[in-house]
Amino acid sequence: MYNAVILAGGETSWLKEVAGTPYRAWAPLKGKPIALYIAEALLQSGKAGKVLIVGPQAANPSTLPKNLEVIAAGDTLMSTVTLALEYFGTQQPVIFTTDDIPCITAAAVKDFVERAEVLGAQVCYTIIPKAAVEKDFPTAHRTYVKIADGQFTGGNIFLVDPQVIPQCRKQVEAVFAKRKDIFALCRWLGWSFIFKYAIGILNLAQVEKRASEIFGFTGRAIITNYAAIGMDVDKIEDWHLAENYLGKVGKGYRHGEN
Repeated sequence: MYNAVILAGGETSWLKEVAGTPYRAWAPLKGKPIALYIAEALLQSGKAGKVLIVGPQAANPSTLPKNLEVIAAGDTLMSTVTLALEYFGTQQPVIFTTDDIPCITAAAVKDFVERAEVLGAQVCYTIIPKAAVEKDFPTAHRTYVKIADGQFTGGNIFLVDPQVIPQCRKQVEAVFAKRKDIFALCRWLGWSFIFKYAIGILNLAQVEKRASEIFGFTGRAIITNYAAIGMDVDKIEDWHLAENYLGKVGKGYRHGEN
């Protein structure tokens, strides 16, 4: 069983108007904070024994489950990750999620972790086929990347060997800084890589290889049909979509399992 971390340091301005708080982790969606949906999925999966939220403190900490803790986030993504690893230690892999995926289920977590264990890579992450998203969330607007293997959107759960964090911290921060500068990203990835993508011959194995070269660890992508893993609440229409989904769940409907 692993420790799990919910990264929850960011603020979202539009959220305060609809939920009374700018913090996604504690925004009450259908009466329950988003972070608790995620924590419950992690704990009920049988793969996470303890969950740490790294971000703002809950409005009423006494209501949190006993195996859920909260500590303050750092100033950057990687400093926040480092704080989480200082809390848990680096002896075993850690599950990381973002704080904006309230639709995630225990089955989705279990499936991801079990498949990651088989691969044995230092970092495993998720990608979701466009067809799976359109089946489960037909009105959702996602960003997709088209490669030779198909069209995919990124997921928001990772299994990480903590030993790799110190060696890749600078690279991760560099990518984050370049994320809106396409030209800078192209130079960083390499023009041959970009050329293969442009003409449609880039495949998943090549992406994994390039990512591993850049970051200095073995990374593997897990293709999952549990579309809720990628349904982050980034804008107000996502909020309403999540509300509708959770209403269906209350009536026995499960995305990705039908």
